Amino acid sequence: MTEPTINPYQSPLEETPFIEPAEMEAAEMIRWAQAALWVAAICNLGSLYAQPAAMRLQAALYWLLLGGNLAWMGLVAFFAWQYGPAMIFAISDRLHAWFGRQSSPGEWREAIYRAARRMSYAARIGALVWLAWLYWFFYAGVPGGFAVNAIFLAMGHLLGAWVYIPLIYEWLYIGPSEQN
Repeated sequence: MTEPTINPYQSPLEETPFIEPAEMEAAEMIRWAQAALWVAAICNLGSLYAQPAAMRLQAALYWLLLGGNLAWMGLVAFFAWQYGPAMIFAISDRLHAWFGRQSSPGEWREAIYRAARRMSYAARIGALVWLAWLYWFFYAGVPGGFAVNAIFLAMGHLLGAWVYIPLIYEWLYIGPSEQN
């Protein structure tokens, strides 16, 4: 493991936990993943509200629904951006306490940091797949129905599996720590 980052400008009266560079990088990767998926989600919302069925709503209701959805998306995005990485790390720590007691917490955390890098790449590719589906579904006018939807869904699930299967494998095969 790497040395913790020390803030030279920190007040000596303040006690804040050290943040490892690997954790900071993993948090950044998680935020990149969120950013890519939020772009696709906003495009999805825009595509949905640009449809003729949505346009037939009364103007006030249309703007109320669009504004309400954007407000909720913004609120969720803000909290996910601020607290999402910390929540993922806390859930990882809790899973270690329940299932990984034989392994060291540092190795367990290193596995989640590596998964965060894969998550970032998978989310970027997933956002492109989502945008391709949006184009196909809303704008291309190409028939295909459920079969084509299933292909896009399968691609999304495979991208997710690319993140969580190696993580679970690593967690299962992390050896016992020296303390045990």
